[in-house]
Amino acid sequence: MKKIETILKIAGFMGLAFLYVQLFLIFQDDYFYLLTILIEMLVLGVIAFKLLSIYWQCFIFFMLNETYKGYNKNIEKPRLLLHLLFFPISIFFLSMIKNFSDFNRNIKSTTSFLNMIEVPNYIILTMFIFGFIISVLVMFTTWTKKFEKSYIPMMKEQLTPQMVILEFKEILGIEEIYTNELIKNKRCEVSFDNFKLFASGKKMSNKIKWIDKKGQKSTKDAKSKDITFGFIFDMLHENIINGGIKNLTGQKRSLIMNLITENFTKENEIIKKVNINKAYNNWKPNS
Repeated sequence: MKKIETILKIAGFMGLAFLYVQLFLIFQDDYFYLLTILIEMLVLGVIAFKLLSIYWQCFIFFMLNETYKGYNKNIEKPRLLLHLLFFPISIFFLSMIKNFSDFNRNIKSTTSFLNMIEVPNYIILTMFIFGFIISVLVMFTTWTKKFEKSYIPMMKEQLTPQMVILEFKEILGIEEIYTNELIKNKRCEVSFDNFKLFASGKKMSNKIKWIDKKGQKSTKDAKSKDITFGFIFDMLHENIINGGIKNLTGQKRSLIMNLITENFTKENEIIKKVNINKAYNNWKPNS
């Protein structure tokens, strides 16, 4: 529902913008042209005033060696960064719009949208006006609560490279797990040395051949003879991955899925990631 609302808003905005461009082309030598320039200059003036109203106080407190309590660097620095980027861009587009009439003295006052000769001029002006509007909207967005709560964390996440890794425990009683759980219960076929490499996060010489049919089923309709992956999750959660895997989401969850598909086979078949995801969604840890 939200996607549909967003699409409708964008469509409505673009429709109004195209209509505005058409009016601008028709009345570019009249008051409409002058009014457009004045409105755009007023908008930039409001933006500049809002920004200076904060930073002149910061400057004064800084010169007096005092701490300005109204300054939050986690919000103001990203806000200032976006203004430093988009304010010059908006001025550039404003100057292009201002001079557009001078570039097109040969255009008739009754410019038609369907006149193919004027289409390039229409496209150029549309780009200028859209560029101005978008740059202004970005700057105004920085003053909203959504910018503080949603956009800043998103920007940091996108710009900051993150190394997401899985931390392996130093397993105690690994031989007991191997003998009593894996081999005795016929859950898999693997040598102890190879399993030890897997449990410590190191590369194995051969994949583990998983044949367990006693663990949790991936669905309620799964047959009793189907191979299950529940014990793999239990083992990773309780004995192998530091902090467990119960609440892993996003990239760390994806790493768990990759860990299983890269190190296990379902009997002699490759395990598909979609099947592991399905089993993980239905898995309920013992603790």
